[in-house]
Amino acid sequence: MGQFKGLKGAPLEFDSNQGGMKMKMTATKVSTSPLADSQFILSTDGYTEMKMEDLQKMRGGK
Repeated sequence: MGQFKGLKGAPLEFDSNQGGMKMKMTATKVSTSPLADSQFILSTDGYTEMKMEDLQKMRGGK
């Protein structure tokens, strides 16, 4: 994320406005406890992988 270039660490809150969509990301918990690798295994059930072009076509883009 170029907007945080040079920042030593991670922002705990920031706003973003991309493509007319506004988002606010806020950290709700900070912990230094180790995490099990299994916590990073995500299920992709119910999702469909698609190319960027297909996604843009769905939004009416070219």
